[in-house]
Amino acid sequence: MRMIIKAFQPFQVRIQSDLAPLQVQSLLQLYQPLVGPQAVSLYMSLLNLPKENSQWSQRQIHAQLIQMLNMGIQECDQARRSLEAVGLLKTYRDLTSHVDWTNQSLVYDVMLPLDIHQFLEHPLLSTALFNQIGDQAYYQLLKYWTLEEFDLEHYSEITASFEEVFHTTNLDNYGPISESLTNQAFRHQSAQVNQMLSEDSFNYSRFLRYLMAEGIEQSQLTQALKEEVYACHQVFDLDEVQMTQLVRLALNSSTNQIELDQLKLIAQKRHYFAQQRSDKFVAERPEAEKELQATYPRTYNPSDRQQRQQALKENYPDLSAEEIDLILACEQLNCQDFLVNLKAAKGGFATDSEIYYLNDLQANKSTLPIPVLNFLIYTLLVVEKKEVLYKSNLERLASIWQEQAIQSVAQALQYVKAQDKVKQMQEKQQKQSSQRPSWTNYSRPKHEEAIPSWMKQDTANELPANPQSDASGKPINSEELIKRLNKLSGKE
Repeated sequence: MRMIIKAFQPFQVRIQSDLAPLQVQSLLQLYQPLVGPQAVSLYMSLLNLPKENSQWSQRQIHAQLIQMLNMGIQECDQARRSLEAVGLLKTYRDLTSHVDWTNQSLVYDVMLPLDIHQFLEHPLLSTALFNQIGDQAYYQLLKYWTLEEFDLEHYSEITASFEEVFHTTNLDNYGPISESLTNQAFRHQSAQVNQMLSEDSFNYSRFLRYLMAEGIEQSQLTQALKEEVYACHQVFDLDEVQMTQLVRLALNSSTNQIELDQLKLIAQKRHYFAQQRSDKFVAERPEAEKELQATYPRTYNPSDRQQRQQALKENYPDLSAEEIDLILACEQLNCQDFLVNLKAAKGGFATDSEIYYLNDLQANKSTLPIPVLNFLIYTLLVVEKKEVLYKSNLERLASIWQEQAIQSVAQALQYVKAQDKVKQMQEKQQKQSSQRPSWTNYSRPKHEEAIPSWMKQDTANELPANPQSDASGKPINSEELIKRLNKLSGKE
């Protein structure tokens, strides 16, 4: 439940200490690019409110605070949330102050900023800063905060030791002192960022399986890598497949080590250029999204399905009813769901490697539309009778279709038919050539390429069914397979 502060809601601030100069620099140079100037203004105001004692401010209402800050209540509330997100502020409600929680008094616990080393070692904060200010400003900031090395070649250290100054030191009393420190909280504690990491948004186990499929050694799968991966996922909104690509690019081929410091740079560059390509495409073709939605509706109700069937019949009169059903099945699902349902319809299941190779092709290599990729999957698994989607077969066929500028399932279907006719003609010519008598006609083994029977047209408008077998060995044709696919996808 999100709490929104009220103008007349009272509050009090717990203050640890004033900021040291380096902490002020950290606040302005490291935190301000993330939270913004209004949040920094709120932080400094809370820190410098009139004090009731050394650790607590005087009690007042938010209306006084927003008047001093010269901002609205919503802006103040958003600034508060920004400070909480980066660990500079903790907020508590006093449950005993009022029955209604919206009127309960608040306690703001102002936390001290992390120093530069702690900040940069924090995967989420450092990645967010890198993305916000860019790589050039980020590395300039590192250079500014780096302590210049001191050449000791011509110097001899003469610093006095503790024992030289304090000649007698009795440590017998350290035991009671240590016991008195147990479970005690002191000022100057470090700020902690509340990270909301959920398996719902990023499946780390699946990500590890993808990494293992890429041959990444298990010794590289450290806790530090996990933290960096979650940080890049949250900041750049990358899924398991995209993060696998990033880690693979960050792998040093010489040392076979994952360079964690390169993950931010690669993710930032990838995000930037992907955004540039997207903006350019929309600018050059603002009607593209409407065309895509019109060509490939995501879901069908019964009337939409009938309209789509009718449109396909009018635009492609040579398509059979079975082929139209296949096109509709390809247009209804995303690639992963299509693969899972198709493998289930054949009596098997989609492996992690198949899903990874498919997602990798879709996200990073191919520009083929999703329905075309679905038909590509169907071609490999059903037409060519491949038992598994192998990376080489998947990328080979996708590359050929992309070179042919195929943009719809109907185009892909026509291309497959044309290729089938070419193969049949070549086989006929080879057969005639082998039967022609000639003294140079050596005896050669006959080569017959498997031609799916569903592609061999008896007429111009009809294709015979393609025999397949399910897990029990019972023959099924492609029409039955499509019916199963539609049933599994819930679109029948």
